[in-house]
Amino acid sequence: MFRHAANAAKVARDGYEAMCAGKIVCLQGAFTKAMAFGSRLVPRSVARRVAMRMNC
Repeated sequence: MFRHAANAAKVARDGYEAMCAGKIVCLQGAFTKAMAFGSRLVPRSVARRVAMRMNC
């Protein structure tokens, strides 16, 4: 899952810029955005299984 993990400095910069812009949520990267959107489309039981496999 974390083969292409984002650089910590870039994530911090993006988060700081989002905070300064008044944004409440900041998702960094296409994969993260796709997962956040996709979790709304599938049943919770499926989302839990996917999350379990990603975290183990």
